[in-house]
Order: sequence, then structure tokens, then C-alpha cells
Amino acid sequence: MEKLQSKVGQLPVLLLETFQNWGMTQKMTVISVKPKTVEEVKKVVKAIKGYNTENNQQVSLRCVGKGHSWSPLFPDDGNVLMFTSQLIPKSGERITLNEVCFCALNIMF
Repeated sequence: MEKLQSKVGQLPVLLLETFQNWGMTQKMTVISVKPKTVEEVKKVVKAIKGYNTENNQQVSLRCVGKGHSWSPLFPDDGNVLMFTSQLIPKSGERITLNEVCFCALNIMF
């Protein structure tokens, strides 16, 4: 986790914690990150991509809002779970992350 944090930089902070969904049907240990800006999201995605390339590993990144899903949509133990509920858009509009965004940023996994 320290190597990954060094790639991300000082912010956002990566934490090792137990995630449990809203319905308490899913529970796992994850590396969590709670970015507040789109720039922080970009830093995390690029850091994970670089980490995977350099270490020949496949650390996954999944996003979660409020964690209301009853199914195991969330990551496996040890992967990165990005909480999007703290994202603060500059324009006040909704932020949408999808493959097109990541492709445009050249940060596809």
C-alpha cells in the first residue's frame, strides 16, 4: 500500500479498512480512497495503472457511492475501493466516470 500511496502522492490518502455494504450482506477488507476532486480521481487511476505495470500485478479499482447494492459488486479483499460520495464538482453538475472518460485521459486499464 505504501508503494501505491507514493505513486498517488500526498492526497488523496489510501486507507486499509473493512467495507460493509448498507444491507450488511457484503463485508471485505479493502484499500479505500475518498477523492474530493476529479484531479484526485485521475491521480488514483494513473497510480494504479502504473503500479500494475511496474509490479506485474492486477490491483483492481472499483467505485462505490452509498454502497446500497446487495450483490458482490464491490472489490475482492485487498483491491482499491473508491468512494465517490465526497467528490465535489467545480461546476455543481453531476460527475460521471466511464470508459470514454478514462480513454480520453489515456488511463484505460
